[in-house]
Amino acid sequence: EDLKVWKHTVPLGPLPAGASKTRDQGPLICIFVWREIRSWLSSLAAHPYELKTVKKQHRRQHKVWWMFHSGPVMLDVDASWGKNPFPNRKWKNAAALWVSYMRGYLEGKFFEGHCYCPPCFLVSHEEIVNKPREIYEALKHCGLPLKTDEHGLPLEFEPITASVHGGVESNETIDDIRARMRSTHDPFTEDEDSLEAMRRTLRPHKDIFAELKIDMP
Repeated sequence: EDLKVWKHTVPLGPLPAGASKTRDQGPLICIFVWREIRSWLSSLAAHPYELKTVKKQHRRQHKVWWMFHSGPVMLDVDASWGKNPFPNRKWKNAAALWVSYMRGYLEGKFFEGHCYCPPCFLVSHEEIVNKPREIYEALKHCGLPLKTDEHGLPLEFEPITASVHGGVESNETIDDIRARMRSTHDPFTEDEDSLEAMRRTLRPHKDIFAELKIDMP
């Protein structure tokens, strides 16, 4: 409760003191959800939210050109969404921002210098949507605490069929989300310059892709 941090905070360094425990709720367990870069940037092209250029230039919807060719990008975070411990940071382009997220997660940047590092799990968005049972079983095998019934026995896994937005169940089902992911427009197919700019940014970071066991785009 004392740690009210924006949920999309980039892991550039340690979180504020007190991050290792939640009040009266036992030790903290972190699940960081990441997304494959091309899929993530395609989604941001449709809904860029806090991602903006430093010069606040126009962000054409369903286009990625501005993410790579309009100068540095930044995250413009409204304070009402939670604290951003690393404000006013800039990145060369949106791919460099993705690299900061992934390297920070993989290197445990949030808990550097803390006397205790909680168990952290790195899970891909694609696997959560397409393989929820496998993810559940893997996390259970790693010791993730499970909900129990009135007798203290672990509850059986039941896939959630409806999505939740803002704490409220929406009309969009998980099948709808899967269909939307399959049909998401890929703006890189019509923008070779931005695709090459992304690849140039990622080439020095092949170790990230090797650790995630995914191919370079």
